[in-house]
Amino acid sequence: MRREDFGLRSPGMLVPSVGDALAFLPNGLPPELTISRDLLMATEEARAAVAELTGQARLIRNINLIIRPLARREAVLSSRIEGTQTEIRELILQEAGPEPAAEDTDVHEVLNYLATIDLAQQWFDDGRTLDKSLLKELHARLLRGVRGEEHHPGMIRTLDVYVGNRSQGFRDARFVPPPPEHVEPLLDNLVTFTRGPLAYGPLVDSAIAHYQFEAIHPFEDGNGRIGRLLIPLQLLSRGVLDRPLLYLGPYLFDHDREYRELLLAVSTRGAWNDWIMFILEAIGSSAEDARTRVGRVLALREVMRTAAESAAARESRAQALLAEAAHRAEEIESVERKVREEEGRLAGVKAEIVNAKKPLLVVDAALPWMPYAVVENFTRSEAFENYERAVKALRGFAD
Repeated sequence: MRREDFGLRSPGMLVPSVGDALAFLPNGLPPELTISRDLLMATEEARAAVAELTGQARLIRNINLIIRPLARREAVLSSRIEGTQTEIRELILQEAGPEPAAEDTDVHEVLNYLATIDLAQQWFDDGRTLDKSLLKELHARLLRGVRGEEHHPGMIRTLDVYVGNRSQGFRDARFVPPPPEHVEPLLDNLVTFTRGPLAYGPLVDSAIAHYQFEAIHPFEDGNGRIGRLLIPLQLLSRGVLDRPLLYLGPYLFDHDREYRELLLAVSTRGAWNDWIMFILEAIGSSAEDARTRVGRVLALREVMRTAAESAAARESRAQALLAEAAHRAEEIESVERKVREEEGRLAGVKAEIVNAKKPLLVVDAALPWMPYAVVENFTRSEAFENYERAVKALRGFAD
């Protein structure tokens, strides 16, 4: 860093670092800002987008249907800003299957970031607040078993660090955070700011806090991912979000160069307004994107509900048809039983006619429902004819 790059409006001061290099020591929070009309309007627009997202998300009974995909996307794209190359499909496959191979460091790192998001959510679900212990636990989980594990996960740095290519060294680095003796008090001030009375509203305060975290660079490695996660965590702690639905990683990945330049611009020339406007745009755009994804889930749910109702209606009709068929089968069985009974009775009548020695008086009282039933004297031949008519009528009825 060069002294001439830092103007009078810089929110901090340059102090000696390693060798003859300089480090940037940021002022404590909150900064003194002049809130412009444009900034107020941008804040309201971003807040409205977040409110629409949370309102729409409440329509989903199982909110994990959307939370998990958003968290995966954040883990992949926020890690990609740091150079970690993993696709979402790889992450899903690893979640569903065994642990990735030891040499698959990129997937390990993204899985760790996803686990870090889960840890943060559990922290708030348990009723705990955003504090320094949370930041340390998140950092420890982020670097567990991956590149950077040698950089003391979960511990505030005690070494000087710089931001830039490793070959540059401290003197030519893009940015040198404050020396380690200043880190603890600056981090305490940051946590107090995130938990204390709002300075400029929850969205603007989250933009300020993210810058400050990156300027302090409290850990030896992994600061970028923890710093980006700090924004939704702060919105959760302030009640702007009730569930972790908003992540800025995808937007910041798409605007990576502008993101880095504006971070540095705050340090060098106090470009707070440009930085806050950028973060507000990121919040609003990310909320709109998440709301679109929630809308797709709701639309899919409606399609599935309609299909389920249609299937239920078809099943109901099928059950009705089966019940009707069963009823018809019972009726047919009843008629067949009557036919068998009448055939047996008429067979007995035939036998009596054959064996009779005199004309018979045939009273067809057993078949009162048959229209031809009569009472008359029959000769034997006439009795046979009456029997045949009775059998024919019975069979006609059965058919």
